[in-house]
Amino acid sequence: MSTINNYSKKIILILVFLIINLYNVIGHLEGGKDKAVNGYLIDFGYDPKNPIANEKTVIVISLFNETTNEVIEPTSMWIRVSSTEDVIFAGTFKPENQNVAFSFTFPHGDVFEITTRFFEDENLIVETDFDINVKGKTYYSKIIILFLSLILLVIVLKSILFKPKKV
Repeated sequence: MSTINNYSKKIILILVFLIINLYNVIGHLEGGKDKAVNGYLIDFGYDPKNPIANEKTVIVISLFNETTNEVIEPTSMWIRVSSTEDVIFAGTFKPENQNVAFSFTFPHGDVFEITTRFFEDENLIVETDFDINVKGKTYYSKIIILFLSLILLVIVLKSILFKPKKV
């Protein structure tokens, strides 16, 4: 009887673990937006919530029927990433597991526009844009460490070079 109870407990623990982690799979990543366009819902998620230039950002984009929330898997998705200055990336992806997921490193801080176009064969299904604010990488901590190191170096050199003479 205790074997069945231990087995049942393990099953319950596994189910609880799966249910808790289901939120992480279904929901957005740390940041994201949903946008309804012409009967479709485009789910745009990214991680981390506050992307920083020159650090990896994971981007996941999915397409749903706005009314039924049923996942739509197009044959391809065209994505363009552009800053206020220029186009950084443009490419076509084939959705896998009902979405497009990729990692991207933004080259500098700016508000970037992510343009998405979903296609069924050669026919455009829907198109929309999302903005993502990317912070420039700050080097304050490195500057402070450098500054404190220079002060320490000056103090050490001063104590070595200007030792009081013994009389």
